[in-house]
Formats: sequence, structure tokens, C-alpha cells
Amino acid sequence: LACRCYSPTKFYGVHMDTDVLFLKIERLRRLYRSEILTVPVERGDNGTFGLGLSDDNEVLRLHHDANAQVIEPGDQVISVEGVPLGRGPLSRLLAERFA
Repeated sequence: LACRCYSPTKFYGVHMDTDVLFLKIERLRRLYRSEILTVPVERGDNGTFGLGLSDDNEVLRLHHDANAQVIEPGDQVISVEGVPLGRGPLSRLLAERFA
């Protein structure tokens, strides 16, 4: 599958102790510093993509090395095979269209 990702040139973590407004502003800052990449994503030996994602489809960790060369923590998946995720989770899109 080809995933489009926002890939921050520099990723700075945000502590969840902050208020909602600050979090939204920080997301906009990250988006502004990002570039959009289209990368090939492969399933690992266990059949999964091995991506640990947040509710916003941000990559939090990689569970195996199949995609470590193209995706890193801090990237945000925004579409798969040209289908935008919108506000839904990647898992739902994969189940509906790519199972």
C-alpha cells in the first residue's frame, strides 16, 4: 500500500498536560513544518504493518522493522492508496477497503 504521511522535519513531543487550545496550535505548527510524502508500506512477517498509531493516526512507535526505512515516529498517516483518512482511524479504512 502507498501511504501519504505528514513527516515533520523536526519532531518535538507535546506533553498532554497542556490545554486543548495549545494542543491545536502545536498541531498546526507541526503541520506547517512538515512535508507530505508518499511512501510504500509493507506488511511484516506477522501480516501487520507494525504501526502503533494515536487517535490522530500519528505514528507513535514501530512494532517491527518492515517499514522503518520509510516511516518514523512523529509521522502522521493522512491517506492510503489515494483514499483520505479524514478523522477516522487507519484501522477502519484498512478493514473497509483493503482487507
